[in-house]
Amino acid sequence: EENAVEKAKQAIAGGLPFGFPIMGMKREDSATKFSVNWWEQVWQEGATGWKFAEAKETLPFDKNLAAVAEILKEDPLKENGHAFVPLCGDSKVVPYLAMKGMKVTCVEGSELALKGLREAINTIPEEAQKRITIIEDDLFKAELPAESVDFIYDTGSLVAIDPSMREEYFNVIQKVSKPGAKCFLEVIYRASDITEGPPHHITLDMVKELYQGWSVGMEENAVEKAKQAIAGGLPFGFPIMGMKREDSATKFSVNWWEQVWQEGATGWKFAEAKETLP
Repeated sequence: EENAVEKAKQAIAGGLPFGFPIMGMKREDSATKFSVNWWEQVWQEGATGWKFAEAKETLPFDKNLAAVAEILKEDPLKENGHAFVPLCGDSKVVPYLAMKGMKVTCVEGSELALKGLREAINTIPEEAQKRITIIEDDLFKAELPAESVDFIYDTGSLVAIDPSMREEYFNVIQKVSKPGAKCFLEVIYRASDITEGPPHHITLDMVKELYQGWSVGMEENAVEKAKQAIAGGLPFGFPIMGMKREDSATKFSVNWWEQVWQEGATGWKFAEAKETLP
């Protein structure tokens, strides 16, 4: 709004504790890189290099869960719990978790990827199939169950998105996860060209900085194993991390805001006083 800062200063001079500049915004809508349409094209072209870690011959799920258990020193799966698989693609971890007795919610925007996923789901017993909910949508627009998830399986998700979207991605994970939720995270290690992607190179320090309020650990000798994989001919390595959301009403969580309202610490409401509804 024109002269917004000056108006804010006048409001403060008039006795308010702060001013309220107004902005207007518009999202420019196009099939840009990392949009759902862009990813659909990636699947159509078969440019799914991140799937090296999930080769048909060596499905790694038991090994991956064991690695998380070792990192966290506890079983990552909760009996009859709820698992979340963001940007699931056609990953067979979805039917795998359902066969473990988990309720599974997965999100994917690519129709082609979901075709492969549904084919995999159709190979398991009907009882397990009923535990799976597929949300075909943009992860950042989808309606997701809040604070309902006990376990997140992230393989190829955080590394796939544009680095500028990582904070938004974390907000999605934070929204769906319960306090105490655990997470398997498989990242990408590149020996060179670390700015290339997707999939993008991500380090332990980068994950720790992003996942505030979570304890984060990495599989022992993960970087060395990644280097060996590259030396053996793979384009990159796949370090494994285990994470756990610390059980508290962390700042800016739903529970934290509930406490703010209970304490009446709603100073921003000066702008919407009953006498001067704006």
